[in-house]
Amino acid sequence: MSVKQYFTQLFILHIAFTLGACIFLVVGFFLGPIPPETEIPQLIKLFQVGLLGMMLVCGGMLSFLFPRTRFRIEQKKTLLEKLTAYRTWVIIRAALLEAVVLFSGVGVLLTGKKMMLVIGIGFLGFLVYFIPRKEKVIQEIAFTPADIQVLKEDDALIT
Repeated sequence: MSVKQYFTQLFILHIAFTLGACIFLVVGFFLGPIPPETEIPQLIKLFQVGLLGMMLVCGGMLSFLFPRTRFRIEQKKTLLEKLTAYRTWVIIRAALLEAVVLFSGVGVLLTGKKMMLVIGIGFLGFLVYFIPRKEKVIQEIAFTPADIQVLKEDDALIT
């Protein structure tokens, strides 16, 4: 696989996560909310506390896991092993961020509270920010000079 093919696949994978979460938020916004006369206070409180908990858990996992994961990626011997481990990290990071967005979408759908929509849009912004690009990957992971040389050439084969 060439460097260009790898980063194209990684980009498509990440965009799939992002668009799925975005579509769910939009659907939640337009299909919800429950009319105000049928508000269920316990449901609203459940989603508010649940959303706060998910934000803390997912944010904490991202904060604590990435330095450790980056160290493990950097310890791999070949460029192919490093990029495969990085792809796994991209999937995990996108899934954690997407979980908060999807939970926000369900909260908006069931409770009609716009603050959950704002939180979902914020985490959707994080998903967009973390879209993997070649330059960003080179900055995040300490590659060897030989690996960087390979990554800079689009037609180079990853081995």
